[in-house]
Amino acid sequence: MQRRLKDDGCAFNDVINDVRRDLVLRYLDNPNYSLSRIADMLGYSMASSFTRWFISQFGMPPATWRAQKLGAAKVQVDAAGQVVPKET
Repeated sequence: MQRRLKDDGCAFNDVINDVRRDLVLRYLDNPNYSLSRIADMLGYSMASSFTRWFISQFGMPPATWRAQKLGAAKVQVDAAGQVVPKET
């Protein structure tokens, strides 16, 4: 498969990253998925590796992206990096 991709001018890692970018945005839209669960679903054994990859792709940590997407007025990022509802 890698040879076929190379013949088409693509690299296997590029395809993997494209799929991960699409999936991670869908997963982050679902508040039922924790960041560690998302990391696991994308094939990362460590959440820190997932966070580094996410920053390299989107320029910010996944918790920050999720908080912005869900509306900063309604949520906050806790000490564990999880997005939780703001206490009123």
